Amino acid sequence: MVWLLYRQPRMPRAVSHVVVGVVYHPPSANARAMISYLLECLDTVTRDHPHAGVVLIGDFNQLHYAALLAYPLRQVVKLATRGSAVLDKIYTSLKDWYGVPSVMPNIGGLPTTQWS
Repeated sequence: MVWLLYRQPRMPRAVSHVVVGVVYHPPSANARAMISYLLECLDTVTRDHPHAGVVLIGDFNQLHYAALLAYPLRQVVKLATRGSAVLDKIYTSLKDWYGVPSVMPNIGGLPTTQWS
């Protein structure tokens, strides 16, 4: 998890800062601990910067996200990002700032065809 608090010299009136959180939640990691940590961080930053916009991005794997949507953050990525699953997501309080994301083909990794 990496956090960035960003303030551009000229921001829209309704948003004082943009908080960007980058997440990698391994499939075998403790989901309850991750959600607890994310909500604790969001509570802290929104308390300290009440007019901050939030962007939480990354590979969430199978992390249950109901608590993030209740925060309230909205999930922007609706298309499958790996196979038929939506694992790479963008949760934000700034949904109006986003267009429809494009899902690009994988780069790197093993080819899907096995060589003998």
